[in-house]
This record gives sequence, C-alpha cells and structure tokens, in this order.
Amino acid sequence: EYKNPRYNLNYAIADADAFSNAMTSSQSALFDEVRHISIRNADFTKTKLQGVFSEIMDSAQEQDLLIFYYAGHGVMSKGINAPAEFFLVPHDITQIYGRDELLFDQAVSASDLKEISKNINAQKQLFILDACQSAAALDAIASRGILEEKAIAQLARSTGTFWITATGSEQFATEF
Repeated sequence: EYKNPRYNLNYAIADADAFSNAMTSSQSALFDEVRHISIRNADFTKTKLQGVFSEIMDSAQEQDLLIFYYAGHGVMSKGINAPAEFFLVPHDITQIYGRDELLFDQAVSASDLKEISKNINAQKQLFILDACQSAAALDAIASRGILEEKAIAQLARSTGTFWITATGSEQFATEF
C-alpha cells in the first residue's frame, strides 16, 4: 500500500510472503539461523530501510548470506537537475513521475543500495528487485573505475553479490 492509493499494488505482499516462505521453510537444512526482517506498506520509508540496513551492517558476519527482496514500484528519475537514476519507491512518495526532487529526498536509489551492499560484511549477497525498470539499478551497481574493477575481480574469487531484476531498464512489470 502507498500513501497515494493510485499506486497500490495487488500482488506485492503475496509475492513477498511466497518468497519468504520459500526461504524459511527449509532453513534448518541450509542455515543455522535465519533472521527475517519485513518492512511493508506504511512502514516502508527510506529512513526505516536505512535503519534496518544499519542494524545488519553492525551484526553481519563474513560467513553470512544477505538476501534482500523488494516487491513494489521502481522508477527512473528524469535526470534533469541530476543524473538519471533508478529508485525503489517507498510508501510516502505521493507522485512517482515528474517530481525528481521527491525521489532524491525520500526514495531509495540504486546508488544507496550499492553503498549498503559494500558496507555489509556478508560475503554472499542476493538482491532481488521485483519492480518496473529494475535492471536500471544495475547501471549504478556496475559503474566503477579501473582500480575498483581490479579489486572486484580479486574479491569475486571468494565472494559474490548477485542481482536479479524483474524487468529491463525500460520495461514495466505488470500485475497478473
């Protein structure tokens, strides 16, 4: 649910529940412990998400696996006053299109996700973005300089961060 009811989605909660159940139903065979953190509807704000990730940064160990699943709206900013960027749209955004300042102030950017990923100790990370234009997030994730390329290549031998997106960077996810 979104503050602007025109943006409410029919299946995001069901998708998140199904994914969560799939992850936790066989946890005893795969993991010693599973911490499930859910942020839904009015609770999903940029501030709340940053707080949850801050707690994870403080507690995650190298041997941990982080899975972040997002089902909701995703949108590209227009890039008029700042470079175009992909955003996860939280509950309190009341206008998705034509108000880039709202996105940069209140939404979660792909750059934010990249920084979060870099600052969490878990050496295995999976980000699943079930949203429109979600592959556009990969543009921010993949942008790096030559020195960072070398460091990532060395790190990739022992770690892995994976991104799965529901759509291409210019595609829209439909509910059915």
